Amino acid sequence: MAHRVRGLVFFNRLWWGEIPHDAASVAQALQLARTALRLAPGDEYAHYLMALAHAEGGQLEDAIAECERGLEINPNCSLILGELGNYFALLGRSQEAIEMCCLTLRLNPSDPSSFWHHFTIATAHFAAADYEAALRESQKIARARAHLQSAVIWAAAAAGLSKSEEARTAVAYCLAQRPDLYVGKVVPDVLPRFAREEDHQRLLTLLRQAGLPA
Repeated sequence: MAHRVRGLVFFNRLWWGEIPHDAASVAQALQLARTALRLAPGDEYAHYLMALAHAEGGQLEDAIAECERGLEINPNCSLILGELGNYFALLGRSQEAIEMCCLTLRLNPSDPSSFWHHFTIATAHFAAADYEAALRESQKIARARAHLQSAVIWAAAAAGLSKSEEARTAVAYCLAQRPDLYVGKVVPDVLPRFAREEDHQRLLTLLRQAGLPA
């Protein structure tokens, strides 16, 4: 359990920008996850940790496989189900992502981290180019929790709808939280990379249109 928690602390430091997303971090993530999994191969959360490590290295299919192994141990693990939805969204499997996150929210409606699942739903809508739905979900989370990741999707979705004023508001919201943020820094410092190049480029193009500094 100590090794698993150590790994989760490492990932939280990555997500909040305390350490860089680089090759050294990927190597350390894999090492931490392998240790936890070697010591507790029957622990679903060790598989969750390994999924996070694979995803950090861009190996989304391997991450999905680890989630599936974790769900074989505990089919009702909402944390893993939510993470699986995240990987589906990044792969452009939007409907599956939304269904998985909705299941997660039903299984654990009082989860204090449920806003991440709503963010994944917004990301899935963005991947499907449903900008109205992406805007609705992302704006709600960004305003409720000062959630930078949601604010980035909010800005891009508003630009996709040609809502210039809304896009500028979202960009201002982003820069209030991260004054040094610019388009080239969004991935992977704030958001993970979409698997499909066209989705990745569409995100960056819309953020430029929204007014985020290049």
